[in-house]
Amino acid sequence: MEPSKNCNGVSLSVVGTAIAIAIAEKVTTDEANLLGALFNVIGDQLTLIATANTSGGDGNQNNHC
Repeated sequence: MEPSKNCNGVSLSVVGTAIAIAIAEKVTTDEANLLGALFNVIGDQLTLIATANTSGGDGNQNNHC
């Protein structure tokens, strides 16, 4: 997926906030906590993969450090 060249931090923050509010209105507090933790894990793993890829890796899961 190619990132949009028109995205900026402020716009992404606004979109992220709107999505979070929409989700929070539809779930319980416990479900919101669980989803928040899950999204944190997903974000951390995406950052790790991106960092590994920019450090010379090709994203192939069979590569070993």
